Amino acid sequence: MKKFWSVFLIIFASYLVQTEVSAQTVYQIIRVATAKPSPKLIIQNQTAIQNFITFYQGGGRISMESGLANSTLHKKLIRRIFREEGVPESLSAISQTLWMGSSDSEGLWLFSDKTAKKYNLRKTDLLDERLSFEKATRATAQHLKSLYNKYKNWELVLAAYYSDEKEVDSAIKRAKVKNFWKITKYLSENTKLFVPNVFATIQIAENPKKYSFEDIDFLSPIEYESVRIPPSISLEMIAKFSDDSIENTKSLNPELISTKTPTVPYIIRVPMGKGKIFAEKIRNSK
Repeated sequence: MKKFWSVFLIIFASYLVQTEVSAQTVYQIIRVATAKPSPKLIIQNQTAIQNFITFYQGGGRISMESGLANSTLHKKLIRRIFREEGVPESLSAISQTLWMGSSDSEGLWLFSDKTAKKYNLRKTDLLDERLSFEKATRATAQHLKSLYNKYKNWELVLAAYYSDEKEVDSAIKRAKVKNFWKITKYLSENTKLFVPNVFATIQIAENPKKYSFEDIDFLSPIEYESVRIPPSISLEMIAKFSDDSIENTKSLNPELISTKTPTVPYIIRVPMGKGKIFAEKIRNSK
């Protein structure tokens, strides 16, 4: 994950000097219930965070404006899943921060193979669930919650999420204190900057106008319905039966990395309002 930040950090260093729908039966569509409110996130060390805010108001403005505009595409889905898993909803800004730090990133969360395997995100010739909206976001929330259960501190959680637990554990041991802001001298430069960057992004994302980010052309939240389908259905057929383009079918189902679905029954996403007729066409085609 660190390599995605190299260009961004050089720029910053120079400055410093939806509704998801699931199917329980083959063609039945069921909406997911809302969970209880998520825990609050307490933000500390405003000086370090303000450095990033000031940067984004100046030389980094274009990056932030683009990040804000794109963040609304999945924000509703991410915040709901985080809430369900007991993670502060505002940490949805992690995805925006990662996106702004990389021009060639894939997926919302940049999962390593090791972490993906830990949370059962499959990768085959047909499928890469690290790219899935729901599954990768659910895995991210569970990973963050697992880290919080260990560190009991969201700053340390973010550091461990970005780098790894070994780096954070080593820094805590050397500093003899379990406080992110007091162990930074023992962390890599990338990890040290990632945490206040996320908090700065959170503050701006929660109230863009307060920080002079106005007239942002926000993208509409992604909306879709999900239908369970038989094995090995081509994306061309899915697009045809949902009256959609191949391009949009792929964008709704980014984890499908081949031209057809897996060799087992699979839940596919189709445009909102197309689920019922799509299911009927699939059923009648067999």
